[in-house]
Amino acid sequence: MDLASLLSPMTVSQFRESWNCAALALRGRPDRFAGLAFDFDQLWRTLHLTHTVVNAQFFDATNEHREMAIEPIHMADCFAAGMTICISNIDAYLPELAGQSRALKRSVEFSGTMNFSCYWSPDRGGFGTHYDNHAVWIMQLRGRKQWWYSRSPAIAEPRANLVYAPAKLALLAEAGLAIAEPVGLADVVLEPGDLLYLPAGTWHRTQAVGGESLALTLRAIKGAPDQIVHHVVQTWMGRDPRWRRPLPVIAPGERIARRVAPVTAEILAERLAALKQHVAGLTVDDLARAWAELGSWSEHPAASRPLTEDARLAVCGNVTALRASGRDGRPCLFVFDGQSELALPEAEAGWVERALAARAFTAGEACGWETPPVAWEHARGRLEEMIEDGLLELRG
Repeated sequence: MDLASLLSPMTVSQFRESWNCAALALRGRPDRFAGLAFDFDQLWRTLHLTHTVVNAQFFDATNEHREMAIEPIHMADCFAAGMTICISNIDAYLPELAGQSRALKRSVEFSGTMNFSCYWSPDRGGFGTHYDNHAVWIMQLRGRKQWWYSRSPAIAEPRANLVYAPAKLALLAEAGLAIAEPVGLADVVLEPGDLLYLPAGTWHRTQAVGGESLALTLRAIKGAPDQIVHHVVQTWMGRDPRWRRPLPVIAPGERIARRVAPVTAEILAERLAALKQHVAGLTVDDLARAWAELGSWSEHPAASRPLTEDARLAVCGNVTALRASGRDGRPCLFVFDGQSELALPEAEAGWVERALAARAFTAGEACGWETPPVAWEHARGRLEEMIEDGLLELRG
């Protein structure tokens, strides 16, 4: 599954104009979600076998938005009482759907996290006015739900979710955080097959109309430059034990006039100099490698049977590759599986790049990728290493 098929007939390039800046409603595709690996009955059964909790949303006597955590056994009763049942990160309970959220993430090379949540509302049930700190695509699967939403974010790149209350906005304004009021909202009634995109910080509220409503929300979380830089710096710090060494204890009298003690200042100055030197040496390729690594993951077991020439192999769906310069300035092919980085010089990259381009092939076919063709024993060893490393998987 890819985002292009969900957006069609709009293209991903056209959608990019709205990404992170404007809400977008797409209508007229009853079959848009036909391929989703979502089964509400399966989700229901799985939840009732766990010790997790879900949220039940309701409005109190003053019509204020309220939520409470409930055990799955109480979902039916809360729904019957008019509450909306909110189940976050349902990927954890539906493995096939989890695979689709990963495929959607890969299809637009998103370096953050994508996962699904489920919203089950009775007639007239819904959510109070709020915004989220991440972008969402709402997928209406069953019933009809009315949405009221701001056409653009009330605040750019919010750090946290916020339920609307005039007093909250007034306090935030006093702290210097300007957030637009939820006025002049657009509205749309979503029907099965409709898709609504809301950037982070977009005010919205909902209400099911004419019966119960069932919808999924695809959430796009993080994926910003700060995450990439943090990963780069954190990885570098992790290689140097001096970053983990506790600062010294301070004797009475060493900290004078509320200033940091000289022994502490000396250590901080040395670490700051090291950090400045490291950051000054970073390149776009260094950040690009972190971006590629964050966009990958690994969960494929090694082969459990002998590899033969007619064995069908495929590149694991999480694997990604990037051509960039290494720290020595020489061009390399960097291959990521979510747990490790493999840097291949140009002389060794061709064979691996051929495998990545083919995506699926027989083990015997791989022998002919070099000139002259390599012997099967040599190719088998290389393929088995790639399976062990989580780059390839056996099929069939």
